[in-house]
Amino acid sequence: MTELLQFLNQNSGAIQVVFSGLVTLATLIYAVLTWKLVSETRRMRKAQTDAKVTVGISSRKEVISFLDFFVRNEGVGPAYNIKFKIHQISSGDESIITKITSLGFIEKGLDYLSPNQEIRTFLTSMLERFETIIETALRVMVTYHTSSGEELSDSYSLDFSIFRGLKQLGKPDLHSIAKDMEKIQKNIQHICTGFYKLRVITQTESEYLEQQQRHVEEAEAFFEEQEAKKCEKQLLEDKT
Repeated sequence: MTELLQFLNQNSGAIQVVFSGLVTLATLIYAVLTWKLVSETRRMRKAQTDAKVTVGISSRKEVISFLDFFVRNEGVGPAYNIKFKIHQISSGDESIITKITSLGFIEKGLDYLSPNQEIRTFLTSMLERFETIIETALRVMVTYHTSSGEELSDSYSLDFSIFRGLKQLGKPDLHSIAKDMEKIQKNIQHICTGFYKLRVITQTESEYLEQQQRHVEEAEAFFEEQEAKKCEKQLLEDKT
């Protein structure tokens, strides 16, 4: 123990230098980690407040051969002063490119697009000119401003060849439900207007069954009578 104390007393200066170096190194590491944490927090806060304008094409759920063109703000912040530029990548159906460039919000731009707001329009049907349509490809450049005034720009490639080979099986659930609800609404309307009349049974089950049995017996008797008259007529004709 005495030797250890003597060693520390003799080398106290060197020990203080080493200790100061370790403290300085720890301070630098802590400063770097703090800077990274602040940068990451700043990026996360920016991502949680900025807009993100996307452009694309998608097939309709009810008919996979019908294509829509859409512009959507997928960010959590509003987008301002949105401008679009269309560049043709490959030849294809010129009418599609003409239709996109002639859209009002593409030609003049958009002043404002709120978070999760979407503008969607029917673009074309692949039931006709399929081979020409899938050869179409274009690029859309989008520039817009965030709420903080920062200007952002994105580029999206719209390649129609991605729809080659897609098949649809059955109908979407929501589409089927909407069709069935429309039928129910139409039937209720017919009942309310008197076009259809409800069949109301005011008898007991036994009385109803007895009545149905009488109707069956009366029908059988009627057919038997008609058959007898027919046979009698045939006999008279044979005699003559």
